[in-house]
Amino acid sequence: MTGLPQFDRDCLAAPAETGLTIVFDNRDPESHNVDILDFPGGTPLFTGKIVTGPKTVTYTVKPLPSGTYYFRCDIHPLRMHGTFVVGG
Repeated sequence: MTGLPQFDRDCLAAPAETGLTIVFDNRDPESHNVDILDFPGGTPLFTGKIVTGPKTVTYTVKPLPSGTYYFRCDIHPLRMHGTFVVGG
């Protein structure tokens, strides 16, 4: 891996009230995951298992109501995070 760990996107979008999948491709040898919260530092709504790469996993996320959420890596929350917009 070169540089600091990071997601390849800092904003994700999905339809409201619909289950979704996240294909998480950890391309480096460090451990990462995806955690969706109601706001930064808030209540986790989904926590993906920690993946040590290189490895790809598919997370299944239950339906979420419309709103703007926050996603992060629990291992690197200050460097790997973004906005998750769920809309109708």
